[in-house]
Amino acid sequence: MEVCHLWLLLGSLVVRCPSVGGSEGEVKDDAMLTATTKYLRQASTPKERGLALPHWFCSFFDETAPDHPCDNHTNGFNVTCPLVQPLSNQSTDFDMQRFIERSWFVQKQQVNGFQPSVEDDFFCLVHTWLNRTEDEFFDYLHFGTVGSIDGPQQEWDVGFDALPPALSSWCSGQDEHGGGYLRISPCLLRPLLGKVGIPLWVLAVAADDSWAIISGGEPETVRQIDPPLCTTRINVSAEAIADTSGTGLWLLTRARIASNDTLAEMEQLLLDMGIFTGDLFPVVQEGCSYEGTTLIE
Repeated sequence: MEVCHLWLLLGSLVVRCPSVGGSEGEVKDDAMLTATTKYLRQASTPKERGLALPHWFCSFFDETAPDHPCDNHTNGFNVTCPLVQPLSNQSTDFDMQRFIERSWFVQKQQVNGFQPSVEDDFFCLVHTWLNRTEDEFFDYLHFGTVGSIDGPQQEWDVGFDALPPALSSWCSGQDEHGGGYLRISPCLLRPLLGKVGIPLWVLAVAADDSWAIISGGEPETVRQIDPPLCTTRINVSAEAIADTSGTGLWLLTRARIASNDTLAEMEQLLLDMGIFTGDLFPVVQEGCSYEGTTLIE
């Protein structure tokens, strides 16, 4: 089986694969190379698009970060956001296998880089994680419809359309911290998931596993000064993949439609954490068929 090595050198993508003779040869004009290059270029050139870089990007590319506008922890206010961290696997707080046992239906969420429009993107949203037999990662299935419960299925376009589904699909995994520090990325880039993967932090899970709260990284955008309440970025653009990182806040339940009491419990917990809830919008689930995705209920 041929194994290729992907390198990002000085802003240029180099993919090297063993040739028939055993030496390394550079791959050129390949669909995989073209698609991967597009993904990484989108992730590495938000300055040219006038976008503020998220903290993960500034720390990963620290040699270029001084030349780029980076997100501000205080957002211009003399306010420090409360520290928020995912659940830890050092205790019984988080069990990944239990977390992925069944699908998660989105009841409320903020706009994010993949779903920037409440009017178009907040229908039939469901997330499912599946164990993979070939490695330690997980298949990550994200489903939603556009415009209505009967609309076409949403697509997350990151430039991998030229590749077969097995390579253009999405994967997930825990980063080096373990626990609720989850990340997602196209499966093609899963070896780099810990560095370039989009963060999905599991902040809380109900004792009976009936609901969960996920944040797209640390909430660093100040939305209320006294008492200080922060959230993830809401000024998002779907034009650059880097703008998806550090965005998003999700209220998930195992049930297709949650009770008002359950939603109130989750929102109160967010407030107790110092997270602003005023940017959460309801997702339409009633009447959805979820045709075209895999559900585990």
